[in-house]
Amino acid sequence: MKQAYIYGLVDPRDMQVHYIGHTVDLAGRFASHIVDNADTPKTQWIADAVSHKAVPYMILLETVLHSERFKQEYKWIYLGRSKGWPLTNTVAMKTDKYYMMAHGMKERIFVEARSPLSLKATMYYWVMVFWSNQGVLSYGLLRMLLALFVLGLVCFGVFFDRHIEFVFHTRLLMFCTALIISSFLAGPLIYQYIAEEVQRVYRGLAKCAEKKQGA
Repeated sequence: MKQAYIYGLVDPRDMQVHYIGHTVDLAGRFASHIVDNADTPKTQWIADAVSHKAVPYMILLETVLHSERFKQEYKWIYLGRSKGWPLTNTVAMKTDKYYMMAHGMKERIFVEARSPLSLKATMYYWVMVFWSNQGVLSYGLLRMLLALFVLGLVCFGVFFDRHIEFVFHTRLLMFCTALIISSFLAGPLIYQYIAEEVQRVYRGLAKCAEKKQGA
């Protein structure tokens, strides 16, 4: 399958990524950046760097499927801006809604890298997919309450209402069905909470690792 590359251009003066793009030919794309004379923030930055004998260099951020190159490029630009990288990309930035996939599925990227210095080869990242309901917490709470109501109602009818004559297997089937429905309704909010906790733990571990390396 055809591949593409998500790359970053780094300014050797501050060792920061100043531009993110995609290509199928890294060498050719780098050369075109250096000779580009268009009047854009990117070319102005490159010209200034070259005039100070600090030619930017290219790093590979990720190798992706060719069909996914635009989406992955947007993700990296969005990530870079959230990390405070001085990007000169003038592409219209997508909002959080761009990353919301079908039925509210959203990707969050947690990057295990302290600075672009660690991006010489491939930037390792961890993607956690979870249901976020378009970020509307109240809707998530409503689902949670509805799930508890359904589960409670069925449990009451199955286990406590003596007027309902069901054999054990039928009661068990009803309970399992209610449990599955409740999990579907409440699961997204619970999973989102777990995702936040895992992110907090990873950040704590990253800080500990930085302290050890700095010691």
